[in-house]
Amino acid sequence: MASAVSFRFLLAGYAALLSAGPAGAAEAVLSRPGQCVVEKLMGEATAGVGTQRRPVRAEERVPADATVRTERRALLTLVLSNGTRLELGPESELTLEELLQAPFPAGTKVATLPQEPSVSQTRLRLAAGDLRLQVKPLRAAQGSFLAVVTPAGVLRLNGGAARLQVRLTAAGFGWCGVEVTEGTGEFERTGGNAAPLAAGARVDFSFESDGAGGARAVEAAPPPRR
Repeated sequence: MASAVSFRFLLAGYAALLSAGPAGAAEAVLSRPGQCVVEKLMGEATAGVGTQRRPVRAEERVPADATVRTERRALLTLVLSNGTRLELGPESELTLEELLQAPFPAGTKVATLPQEPSVSQTRLRLAAGDLRLQVKPLRAAQGSFLAVVTPAGVLRLNGGAARLQVRLTAAGFGWCGVEVTEGTGEFERTGGNAAPLAAGARVDFSFESDGAGGARAVEAAPPPRR
């Protein structure tokens, strides 16, 4: 299923990119959008920019600057053109703030590659809910990066897998958990310093929402009881 979906959206989306220059060129990385496709959807989800929203359907493309929201009991899987797989749990909100990628040949079967097919730059923002991500090894030495922004800080991952959770009460108090399950990552707490996270490492924080998507009073906290 994943290979078929990837093949179709790469053929459609990258024919226009091939004339932009060689893969890895700095200008292409900074100016050309990558692609995001819905691989699987159980339940209901919407995507859009601002107040313009519409239902999400399997195998369709999600705009690079869109915010995706899942409803109660929904599960949504997105596949990016650099090979990253994103799994959103129920009542989650994820924004594709930056999704850029250098051109690569149309018809490339990204799912079968050992690493991303070309240089990419990805920045996601998890405002609420549960996100699991599987990241193919990135061309970090050539400028690739993947960052997930949360109210408590930023996770950077150049390959591997991680899980992030964000919970926020109506009163504006929240909790954020970040766990690297494969590979190594780095988490930079809001107002603090970056620290490495090895496979199996987990950090949890409490925070107070600033009302504008950010947080203040971010403090280390124990994980919530299951």
